Formats: sequence, structure tokens, C-alpha cells
Amino acid sequence: MDMTTHRRDLAIWGYAFGYFACYAPYSALTKALSQGALDGMTRGVSGFELLPWSTLASGVGMFLFLTARGWWQHASTRTVDTVQAPTSRTGRPASTSLATACTSSRASSTMDPDTSRTGSS
Repeated sequence: MDMTTHRRDLAIWGYAFGYFACYAPYSALTKALSQGALDGMTRGVSGFELLPWSTLASGVGMFLFLTARGWWQHASTRTVDTVQAPTSRTGRPASTSLATACTSSRASSTMDPDTSRTGSS
């Protein structure tokens, strides 16, 4: 195995570490907000109030990550009027639809229907 292949094989562990290093504080902050556990909070923030901000933060984070990694150059583009926008590769609409469905299912999976708060405890 050459050094390039070895580096590429180890890269996935770096991404996994980055994911969990970001997820742990995000999860703790979300739980603290939903329970009203931060100083100065008189009540918890409901999931319906929290989810739009969480989704916005995820979208901004994704945009910043793709920009920092330079991955926009690999996206296919389409022109709408005079604006050129990145789009999924042609010929893969099923995988794009599946990714969209999985991302949007986050809204229903993070809501506790009994309390309208995120999380289960």
C-alpha cells in the first residue's frame, strides 16, 4: 500500500472525529435550550421554535464546509435565468431524492410529540 492510499484510508477517521467533535457540543446545547437549563432562561425552548434555527445553522455550516474544501468546483451546474447554480449530477435523481428525504426526516425524528420539545428526556 502506498502512502497516498494509506492517507486516503485514514481520512475517513478524521471526518468521523470532526463529526462527533461538532455533534457533542451541538447536542448538549440543544438539550440545554430545550430544557431551559441555561442561565437567564425562564422556560425551555420548544422544538418548533428551535428546529428552524437548528436547520439554518446546519445549512450555513454545510455551505461553509463545502466552500472551505473547494468542493463547489465538482458540482454540476444549471443556469436559471442568468444565475448559474450548483445542482446534483444528472443521472442520479434517486440518490439526491433519498438524501433530501433523510435530511427532512430530521424534523419528525427530533420532536417528542408529548412535550413538543426536542429529545426524549
